[in-house]
Amino acid sequence: MVRALPSWTLRLLLSSSVLASSCARDPVGEGGEETIGCDRCAIPDVGTPSSTEPSDVSTSGSVGDADSSGGEWEPTPPGECVVHEDCASGYCLSYQDAPPDSNAACETPPAGMATRFTGRVLNIETFAVLPDATVDVVAALDAIVNPTGATPLVSALTDGAGRFDSTSSGPLTAAIGVVARITAPAYARSLVGIAIPAGSQTYGPGNSVHDLWAIRDATIDAWSSALSADAALAEHLPLVERGGVVAVLRNGATGMPLEGATLSPVDDASSLHIRYVDAAGTGFQTTGTASRGIAVILGAPTTGASFELMHEGVPTGVTGQVGSTNHALFVAAFDL
Repeated sequence: MVRALPSWTLRLLLSSSVLASSCARDPVGEGGEETIGCDRCAIPDVGTPSSTEPSDVSTSGSVGDADSSGGEWEPTPPGECVVHEDCASGYCLSYQDAPPDSNAACETPPAGMATRFTGRVLNIETFAVLPDATVDVVAALDAIVNPTGATPLVSALTDGAGRFDSTSSGPLTAAIGVVARITAPAYARSLVGIAIPAGSQTYGPGNSVHDLWAIRDATIDAWSSALSADAALAEHLPLVERGGVVAVLRNGATGMPLEGATLSPVDDASSLHIRYVDAAGTGFQTTGTASRGIAVILGAPTTGASFELMHEGVPTGVTGQVGSTNHALFVAAFDL
């Protein structure tokens, strides 16, 4: 199952995972039924605190349950809905994508044609949740032109479980789509595409992408240093300052990283450079993902480059586009 995102960045449905939260959900639309005067259902089906030093990817939380004999992790059962179209109301309240949120529920859409943004922020190295991160929802075009100064349409701060929940004051209007800009002390600025217009430039009742990613400054510096050993990459470094794309390649049912996965360019790849983070998390290889399931793409144009996810050399049919802009990292999840 794939949720296709817009061309400015990609996000395939399944998406990350790790830690279910016990935070309470505020009721939506109390006080009677809302009469919706527009098509709110036409939403495209569109990547432990993080202060812990990165090591192996965490398998704690809601990724799944391991059996007592140490067997394979099993998928967490999904909730009442996965996408907004699953609900007669046109709105599915969810805080994570992969594995599907076991507490997802169909609820009344926000009043006044507003859009409610929910989700969580994860440390890309450990898959641990990140509390106290700022999530600004900004117009995609504004983020591409000015990722540091683009005016937020909606802002939120993640809670102790890494979750955010904030609703716009009214209808949103933004061409192409909106992205989440994630910032936190000691973390690099990252951008994740989270919603595209339901029709024209107007938006539905909720975002389609709920798993957002953050990368430590120290990690970005280490990656830039390791990549700089290859002279062919010099014009694309350092990361963030010269842009770049980080892709998380995962199992959509469990949210765990895919080992032995690659991204295959669909079109002209002459300007693209793809490297895969090694098992230690500090170096790179060219043959495919190690246990961390992370790829770094350099040279992607702002207009986007198309890729297909391959696993163990076999095409998966999972495709998407990613683009890059200076002074920020786009992060995308490719989930099989």
